Amino acid sequence: MLFNHSAKWFKKRKTVLATFHMKILQTYVPQLYENSLDLVKRLGDNSNKRFNFYKYLSMIDMSLLSDLLFRFSKLAKLQQKLLCTAHSVAGIVIQVKWKGIEEKQIKNRHQNETENLTKDTEDSMNTINYK
Repeated sequence: MLFNHSAKWFKKRKTVLATFHMKILQTYVPQLYENSLDLVKRLGDNSNKRFNFYKYLSMIDMSLLSDLLFRFSKLAKLQQKLLCTAHSVAGIVIQVKWKGIEEKQIKNRHQNETENLTKDTEDSMNTINYK
């Protein structure tokens, strides 16, 4: 679901994206900073010549670029585990958000019914008093 482009994902996208608040994302800034410094160090030696930058941007062994080889690696198992975790967290977030929305709708419906009932009662009382 996390990397799915189906109608199901687009329907629930706003619910999930609301959980990625800026304060949550800011916790990753130090890690991004450290990784960017590491990348600058590795690129420093090649500043005046042409080179294949892909190996500098990826820490993966070149043999894992093949889908067939990657599928049987430890990284593939780790990736699958992490994707399952991400999917389950996203599913829980969606369930909690939908439950909150449904509870709010039920509360509003009950409030509207109560208001209508009160108004109908007042109208009938006024009609009785008038007669």
